[in-house]
Formats: sequence, C-alpha cells, structure tokens
Amino acid sequence: MEHCMNEIKYLEKLTGEKWTGVRFSETAKQTTHPFAMLCEAVNASFKENLIVECAELSCLGARYSLGLERNENRMVHRMSERAVLSEEHARKIILSTPHLEEHIGSIEIGMIEHPNVLVSFLKPLAAMLLLRRWQQYAGSRLSISLSAFTALCATVADAHVEDKLVFSFGCPDSRAYGGITEEKMIAAMPFGLAVKLADDDE
Repeated sequence: MEHCMNEIKYLEKLTGEKWTGVRFSETAKQTTHPFAMLCEAVNASFKENLIVECAELSCLGARYSLGLERNENRMVHRMSERAVLSEEHARKIILSTPHLEEHIGSIEIGMIEHPNVLVSFLKPLAAMLLLRRWQQYAGSRLSISLSAFTALCATVADAHVEDKLVFSFGCPDSRAYGGITEEKMIAAMPFGLAVKLADDDE
C-alpha cells in the first residue's frame, strides 16, 4: 500500500485536496457498506476504505458506465424523462458515454493497493495546477469531452478505459448524493499516470 500512498500524497500536496483509489475486481466480494450509487461510495471512501458489490448498485448511470447494464434502452427512457430531452438525443449522449467492457463483480475504494483509478473533487485552482503538472509531463494540450449526465461514474470509466486524465463538472445526482459541492469539479486519472507524474517531478 505504501506505493499507492506515495502517489496519493503527491497529488494531495499538489492539489490541496483528498484523493481516493478505485479498483475493479471480477470477483463479487461481500459489500462492507451498501450503496446504490457509485458517487455516494466514492464520497464515503475519503474517510474509510470500502467494498461495493456491483449487484447492489441500482443507479442506472453507474450500472451503464461500469458495464453492468448492457442495454441502453432503460437509460434512454430515464434520461429523456428526467432531463426533458428527446429520446433521440438521450440515446446519442448515452452511446457516447464511456463505459467498461470487462466484467466486474465488485469495486474496492479508498486508500487501497494497486488501484485502477484515482479520484478527487477539486476547486478550479487545484484543477489548473494538476493540468499544468500534466502538461509539464505530456507537453501537449489536454483534449476532454464533457457531459452533465452520469458524470462521476463515466469519468472514472473514461480515465480507466482511455488511460488519461479526465475532468468533469459533475451532474445533478453526483452533486446531490456524491458530496460534490458547488465550487468543486471531478478529476480522475489512471493510477499509472499518477506514478509517472510523481516520478517525473523528482
């Protein structure tokens, strides 16, 4: 765990905010805390480590982003109703939403060993500092794709699938249930990138 702790400490010193790790597992491990939404679990993990069994997640956004809900029709109907947009537009948005392809049975979140993704809620200044640090390492501009739907879960999936730094302004549900306050945004990156940023800064 010390290796992961080093990267988290590095990011926390850089941004001034807490970070947490997310690790996907094929095995359906027993839940330590029942959560219906991934954003709730991520918010709770800033205080304690936890395990979420994927079968217990009922949030359609989380289930789609995590590859648990393969058919987008229910998601299209729900989004169309709640966001007051046509099903055609809802389907386009959902089909372009990042999601995991591999099967996962549970998710471990917190200060854990070998996380797949690291997540934080950042103020704009902290996000700028992180972006500048990434640009010092990468030597390029960061291309991002933004959406105000399925925000935290899709951001975690995007960071993992595309192996890149991702920012999001959140969505109404992630702000209502995930503890993302109005002055903050979501940042996520693959753990391997955090290792490279820390090593490159030595």
